[in-house]
Amino acid sequence: MPPSHSFLIVADDVNLRDSLSMTLERRGATVASAANARHARELLQARPYDLAVLGLRLPDADGMSLLAEIRQQYPDTAVLILPAHATVDTAIEAIRQGACGYLAQPACPDRVLELAEEALAQQKPRQRGRDIAVQVWSLLTEWISIESSAAVPGASARVLPPAEMARLMHCGPIVLDLYTRLATVNNQRLNLTSTRFNYLVTLVRHVPVAVPYRTLVSEAQGHHVSEAEARQVSHFHIFVLRKTLETAPQPSPIIQTVRGVGYRLVA
Repeated sequence: MPPSHSFLIVADDVNLRDSLSMTLERRGATVASAANARHARELLQARPYDLAVLGLRLPDADGMSLLAEIRQQYPDTAVLILPAHATVDTAIEAIRQGACGYLAQPACPDRVLELAEEALAQQKPRQRGRDIAVQVWSLLTEWISIESSAAVPGASARVLPPAEMARLMHCGPIVLDLYTRLATVNNQRLNLTSTRFNYLVTLVRHVPVAVPYRTLVSEAQGHHVSEAEARQVSHFHIFVLRKTLETAPQPSPIIQTVRGVGYRLVA
């Protein structure tokens, strides 16, 4: 197993966590572990992982709900499920929700390694495709910048084909590719999760109007919640999105808070 791979182990059984962690670390992997969903979410906010080993019986959450969160936030993270009780229905549901494997307990570390290597091998073509997409995206944004700076005053603008118009969103220095789900500001790629990419798309779509809290959560996450819940949920994602935009080359867009209403993007 290549030493560059990273693993997240989420299980309430301390002996299981420790044995899997030691086995994986001996193989040169980077391992983080959590005893509950809250700690797992904190670790996932800090970085993505190549593979997660997820117990379904957690003290503060249903493991299936955490599986759905991981699949939404990091679609390329492979997930192996450790069910509390081995049933066919649980296995089918876990695979349907995006898990790549299912381990009956007691989990054997060697079996975990075997399934992990299979899952990571399946990821290689997707990783290569993602790397190509990033390279193509970088060249495309550079070309757009060159075309814009080289335009002759008074000359008619190039008309984009309908497919390209539908795929790309432009707002000042922001370029969003809705197909590859990549975002750049001043030709520098932003490191965004899928959810925060959706938040940025929603803000761009409504420029220059302020987006109400409930509208923002509904369009970005598909959740229909109360005003108070929407304010709380959107606050966290906007906070992280602002921090990400601050890392972009200046001048970068800013997200303004419109008190009592929501948020507005100024690009």
